[in-house]
Amino acid sequence: MKKLIIAASATMTLAFVVPASADAEEVDVDEYCGVIHGLATTVMTKRQKGIAVTKLMAIAEGKPMVGNIIMAAYRQHRFMATTYQQGAIDDFANDTYLECMREMGK
Repeated sequence: MKKLIIAASATMTLAFVVPASADAEEVDVDEYCGVIHGLATTVMTKRQKGIAVTKLMAIAEGKPMVGNIIMAAYRQHRFMATTYQQGAIDDFANDTYLECMREMGK
């Protein structure tokens, strides 16, 4: 199975695996959505640390899925307390994973 690896800049490393084929039967859905979960975790962590959305969107140029995850993360509230930040990160990553699984038919 062909995969396209998209890497981001040195300030934020995003390894995002996109199936070359739209055929969901050829994709390991658990692995694919696991990668999406990791991406969502990274993006929301940056959001909770106060990194400007413009910096992340510059990295996402030409990568619509990455851009959509960034925009969804920045629609969420930013917390100051570490406990709340971690909760927001975990919730966002889990919700994104579940949405991926739903979209992939699982």
